[in-house]
Amino acid sequence: METTTRKAHFMMPFPKNDDYIGKSQIRELIDGKRKPFNNHQQIREHIRVGLCGLGGAGKTQDALDFVYSRDRTCDFFWIHSGSVIQFDEDCHKLANLFGIPEIKEKNSSQDFKGIVKSSLESEASGNWVLVLDNADNKDDFFSDSAGNSSPGLAKYIPSCAKGIIVITTRDHTVAVQLAGPRNVLAKKEAMDPIDTDALFKYHYPSGAPYQDTGYIQLLEELKRLPLAVTQVASYLETNHGIITPSQYLQSFRNTKDDQRRLLSTTAFNTWRSNKDVSATVLTTFSNTFRQIQEQSSLAGSILRTIACIDPQAIPHRLLSTLSDNEIQLGEAISKLRNLSLLEAASASNVETVKSYTVHSLVHIAARWFLSQINEEIEALKITAQKLLQVLPDNGEYESWPAWRVYLPHTTAFFENTSEDLQTIEVAHVCFSMAKYLHNYRDRDELAPAQRSFMIRVKLLSKEHLVTLDSMEIFANLLSIHGKLKEAETLQVRMLEILTRRHGEDHPRTPTAMYNIAGTLGDQGRLKEAEDMYTKVVEARIRLLGEEHPHTLISMGDLALMFCKQARFEEAMEMKISILDTSRRVLGTEHQDTLMCSIADGIEDGIEDGIEDGIEDEVECGSEVWDWDWNFGLAMGPGMISGIRISRLVTGIRHGILDGIEKGIDRGSGYGQAQGMGRGSALGSGPWYRIWDDAFWMRWDFGRDWDLRLGFEIGI
Repeated sequence: METTTRKAHFMMPFPKNDDYIGKSQIRELIDGKRKPFNNHQQIREHIRVGLCGLGGAGKTQDALDFVYSRDRTCDFFWIHSGSVIQFDEDCHKLANLFGIPEIKEKNSSQDFKGIVKSSLESEASGNWVLVLDNADNKDDFFSDSAGNSSPGLAKYIPSCAKGIIVITTRDHTVAVQLAGPRNVLAKKEAMDPIDTDALFKYHYPSGAPYQDTGYIQLLEELKRLPLAVTQVASYLETNHGIITPSQYLQSFRNTKDDQRRLLSTTAFNTWRSNKDVSATVLTTFSNTFRQIQEQSSLAGSILRTIACIDPQAIPHRLLSTLSDNEIQLGEAISKLRNLSLLEAASASNVETVKSYTVHSLVHIAARWFLSQINEEIEALKITAQKLLQVLPDNGEYESWPAWRVYLPHTTAFFENTSEDLQTIEVAHVCFSMAKYLHNYRDRDELAPAQRSFMIRVKLLSKEHLVTLDSMEIFANLLSIHGKLKEAETLQVRMLEILTRRHGEDHPRTPTAMYNIAGTLGDQGRLKEAEDMYTKVVEARIRLLGEEHPHTLISMGDLALMFCKQARFEEAMEMKISILDTSRRVLGTEHQDTLMCSIADGIEDGIEDGIEDGIEDEVECGSEVWDWDWNFGLAMGPGMISGIRISRLVTGIRHGILDGIEKGIDRGSGYGQAQGMGRGSALGSGPWYRIWDDAFWMRWDFGRDWDLRLGFEIGI
């Protein structure tokens, strides 16, 4: 009896990609699971594998490589699973391929998907491989996940003792539920550097011999994501001779608008579904974002917040402001993680703040997506509200650890916010950021302070106390940036408002006067600064008392003005008074009296050092050094801001430096014994401030010699 051999079915939507670069993860997993058999033997085992990963990571290409690497002795079927409609269309094609008569009659009442499933499960179906590509939407496959009554597509996937089923999806949950947890692979988002280089050069052949090495940095900027590499390489090929990789990289790094423009440039791709042949990084991710919004409003809210801040080290506490229910929050975060949009940051130690990171291209695409659906402004408004719930109340020292966590996010928020977005919450975020930057002095940025001031003036009025907060810090930053006249104008205006509306005894009035005095001093208007500092001291003694730290600080600055005007006796008396008050109020063992101990130590150290220097190098009359060392050190550490000695021989200079070093070591011994570092031991207490200002002292030694002291005691 003659046996007719049936021709194997081959329903594939894409041609073979002969230029596929990389190794198929699917092929390696399946080859590791299959039992040895020859090509003519019936497959008697059922294998399911799932490949999940970020959009554009190359999952479809991986599946194609697996299919075309097999011999054609079995059937191959490919079903687009990105939507129920696509799934139905391909099932119709498959049924027609099988020659099922019920389907050919196009009877709508027939459960054609069920018939196709039964056909594949039947003994007569032979060997087959079924690829379910882009099975991204969990709700399409599992009806109970969305609460609808229609059956999910999962029930139509063959389940029998034979056949190989390959699932590609962006959702890790779908892969696990369809293939099983032990049969799921996570597609690497970043290609191997060698493969990335080869992929780029394949799509950019005109770049040979690739002397512009900027393309290497460009590939790293693109995180070696296959879709992004292909898209950019195709763009460069199209614009060869006009734009080089280095120029593209420079433009890509220039602004966020440039990033979006470049990443939205289409590149034709033969190996994508018909509707996606011109897919870009931005449009690819946008499909995922729409899916998220449809399935989980909370996950959508998290995504919108993430789009407005920095993509790295996103604190869990910030995301927790979006929901009071920690379980629901965890489910929403898991959804984003399952879609490879969010990753838990690795903790280097137990004290590390729980945080997450986002792929940089995903972050760019998320911002672009918000702009496309006109939700960018609303997302920024909500993000401002959420930031205010977690930002420290002030920028003082005790809040610095928290600020180090949130500063990258407030900075990104500020950069993403246009000047047209003017809300009280935005002003508050900008003010908090400016205050921290000013106090920490990591960098003094004018822009956040100015934005806060302008918004509050517009929304609250010029004379509102909150507006005055912004005016004060903005003026202080102007002064730091050398814009002294502008700073003085704002400070004088603030003092006038406070005096007129609240009186001279308002707690903020002396502070306003103090700021003016500092700006006057910076302009060299020493007498005016002295007069203003005198008023500040008088006001603070009256309102706070002689022993209050703010009073002592004001006295110290007044002493500085005396010193700059060569009125050393008055300066000495005032500084000694400050030191005596600090000792009396705090006691000799209190760490905040450490400044006094350091002062005494430096006093003896300098004296010893100069004597050593004179003995070694210079013959000098004793009258030259006949001065009150208590005065020299009464100026206090911190006002001694950088030693510069002019017209003194090297031996004396070295002697002074050695003496100061000995004094610091002696004086800081107490602090270091308490477990503080050298910088901390030199003082951070509220009672005695280390001044950053330099001062000059001049003595007439009988010769034309100047001694200019200014030793920076490192904080």
